[in-house]
Amino acid sequence: VRYFYDRYEINPFSPDPDGVLLFRDAVAEAEIMRCLSEAGFHVLGGEAVLHDTEGIWYLMQEGIARLEGLAEIFMSRAFMKMRPHIPQLSGRMTARDGRIQLELLDENRPIEELQPLMRAIYEKQHYYRLHTGEFLTLTGLEDWFGLARALTEEGQAACAAQAEDNRSLTAFRASYLKALLEEAHLPLTVNEEAKALTSFRYQAPPAAIHELKQYQTVGYQWLMMLDHLRMGGILADEMGLGKTVETIAAIERVNALEEGCAPSLIVAPTSLVFNWAREVNRFAPGLRVQMIQGSQAEREQLYQALKTDAPQVLITSYPLLRRDIEWASALELRFAVLDEAQQIKNAQSITARAVKRLKARTRVALTGTPLENHIGELWSIMDFCLPGYLPGYAAFLRRYSEEGDLEDLRRRIRPFLMRRVKEDVLAELPGRLEETLYAEMTEAQKKVYDAVVWQAKNRVERAVRERGFDRAQVEILSAMTQLREICCHPALCMDGYIEGSGKEELLIDVLLPALEAGHRVLVFSQFTRMLSLLEQRLKAEDVATLYLDGATPTAERQALTEAFNGGEGQVFLISLKAGGTGLNLTGADMVIHYDPWWNPTAQEQATSRAHRLGQTRPVTVINLVTHGTIEEQVLRLGEHKKNLFDRLITPGETLPEALTQEEVMALFRDTLCSDVKVLTDDEVAGIEQIEETYIREEFIYCM
Repeated sequence: VRYFYDRYEINPFSPDPDGVLLFRDAVAEAEIMRCLSEAGFHVLGGEAVLHDTEGIWYLMQEGIARLEGLAEIFMSRAFMKMRPHIPQLSGRMTARDGRIQLELLDENRPIEELQPLMRAIYEKQHYYRLHTGEFLTLTGLEDWFGLARALTEEGQAACAAQAEDNRSLTAFRASYLKALLEEAHLPLTVNEEAKALTSFRYQAPPAAIHELKQYQTVGYQWLMMLDHLRMGGILADEMGLGKTVETIAAIERVNALEEGCAPSLIVAPTSLVFNWAREVNRFAPGLRVQMIQGSQAEREQLYQALKTDAPQVLITSYPLLRRDIEWASALELRFAVLDEAQQIKNAQSITARAVKRLKARTRVALTGTPLENHIGELWSIMDFCLPGYLPGYAAFLRRYSEEGDLEDLRRRIRPFLMRRVKEDVLAELPGRLEETLYAEMTEAQKKVYDAVVWQAKNRVERAVRERGFDRAQVEILSAMTQLREICCHPALCMDGYIEGSGKEELLIDVLLPALEAGHRVLVFSQFTRMLSLLEQRLKAEDVATLYLDGATPTAERQALTEAFNGGEGQVFLISLKAGGTGLNLTGADMVIHYDPWWNPTAQEQATSRAHRLGQTRPVTVINLVTHGTIEEQVLRLGEHKKNLFDRLITPGETLPEALTQEEVMALFRDTLCSDVKVLTDDEVAGIEQIEETYIREEFIYCM
């Protein structure tokens, strides 16, 4: 910095020339010093020096313009090269050695600092400084934000995996990035090999199982494509469409094509292990199958034997895999298949952590309900299929809440989630008629219900007030369950109750004429004691029944299924949790859901026991709901969950996680059957009498 007065040159950071008295412009000099100071300059060796990048940016954007109004500015060529400019970005995607190379260009010049630049755009910074010192202005690049966010996440994943080149992408990430570029209409060139990888084109060899229907062949080809590209995915077809046979076809074909193929492991609920073994033997009799079962010592011996003589297919259950994971995780597997993969919906569960330790070339999750309560469940299943593909769990929940960017999430998961519904692929499947029937409670039942609502509301309010909403979950769920039991039959939770149930009478009124008309019926309930009461009532009505709940042994489950499909029994009473999956009950043409729950997909799975491939008659589905009670609230909340599922996936027995404190209290406030919400002294006395007669202070679960 120099000031010129006539022939005198003044360095403001040195003393004035000796013997010279100058009249200087103190105001102008102070303004120049203030401008330099605001930019971050400091004095070093008689010079004003600026090292701070933020200060340099300010100087270029605003400081120079201010200084030009005060003095003549001289800029070197090196400085001029640093002047900010708006980059003209374009992309180039190429493939090499099965991986995708993504290159970013500015006016056709490659940008070496891809990840740092993308992070700056993602963080919405105003500029980025290249290692050459050049500044890029980042305003006006909003269209690149989606790609920048994805590449930033990719960079974080690469760092976590200690990848050497985080511009080299696996094909499953590249397909998402390519979709982002195309949807934002960003300039991108893609070579042919990259197009093939990102478009998931693969001509699978024909399946050896000739019984596959056309849509099942598509599912088989999709699985083979994932295997060819060394990826994983979720086969989320609706129940009854044949996910099992499609998976077996893929395993069989891979074993036929590859000599010395590694074994494939199928993990299933305990009740379905024998069914898987039977289906593999039926559709691929050439495959050797080994069920992992027996005592701990016997299972250890089986795993040790696999080191020298492994069959092509191993089948185990989720409980046994949890115990055996040290042995199972030592295996090199071809396929790792999770049946009813919603078993790992809780990402923090022991089961989820165990299955994610399996080593397999291709990971496949089979589930008709990849999302039941919230999107965190979908994350857990995808984290098994494609580890590290989605953002971390906490970041995922923040970004994709129910009101979050679900379109972006659909874009991410679309290539790796296949879902078909019966109506779309089974033109030959008979129709389905669904209706909801409302039961009025008996007078005695209504009095009991109002009494329990009054008591439960006070108990829950007290628990919330004393311990807070989060710590009152046990009391809340207990109260809700007790009210739902009374809607079914007060005898479920009250000793000595003999006054009957309006819903039970409605069931009998519907059931007996249906049986006379030749229908055969499945009745589902979540309460096994309710099923026992119905079994007794139907026996008194001379109706032949079969019964299945969680205590039914696996072998007996299969025998009961075959007996019912063979014509034995008129009504099959089934626990929703125990029999809602894994059974083929096409011998029935009517399904009755005795009690609703928050999770509509559980009921849909149960309905699919009858309305599935192999059914030849139209199926009638009847939902029984007690009018003016908590069951109507349950239906509304269930519809909310179904809407979320439909928004994300398609065109449980726990307290729903999305319920707020206000919604919970509304359940008790709005479900009194009496039209009078303010009770008189006589009504209160009557309620207290009912409490003394029937209601136990300590609630006992009757699930």
